[in-house]
Amino acid sequence: MERCANRLYLSCVKKVDQEGYVEISGIEQSGHRQKAIYKITDRGRAYLKDLVREALTVTSAIYPFTLYAGISFYEKLSPEEAEQALEQQRLTLNEEYASIKQGLEAKSEAMDHGLPPMVKLVFDNMFSIIKQQQEFVEKALKLL
Repeated sequence: MERCANRLYLSCVKKVDQEGYVEISGIEQSGHRQKAIYKITDRGRAYLKDLVREALTVTSAIYPFTLYAGISFYEKLSPEEAEQALEQQRLTLNEEYASIKQGLEAKSEAMDHGLPPMVKLVFDNMFSIIKQQQEFVEKALKLL
């Protein structure tokens, strides 16, 4: 798996290098290996700005269509099976919430408990999305 990840990384670096977004600024010796040090070019900075602008512009509304489809056809299962599946969904959402919380704590600690407002906003939004999903699942369980 690590070799695959390394090949993917090298492929990405090669691509951004070929497209002129980065360039080698130096070579470091690390043990028996040489390591290339890259720096972003003016073209790369402009491309990064375009990517950020696009990311901020494109809609980010994501709906749990798979869950919606399951809810739409829940009667194809016995009430017990549907309940068991929704309980699994609840467990998964709880685990996701705990994972995001752990990530927030680690990031906060790494930044000496001084999270930038935008980072805090991102985490708050992730918690809100999970909480909304949890409430949805709870309502579905009650309707069973």
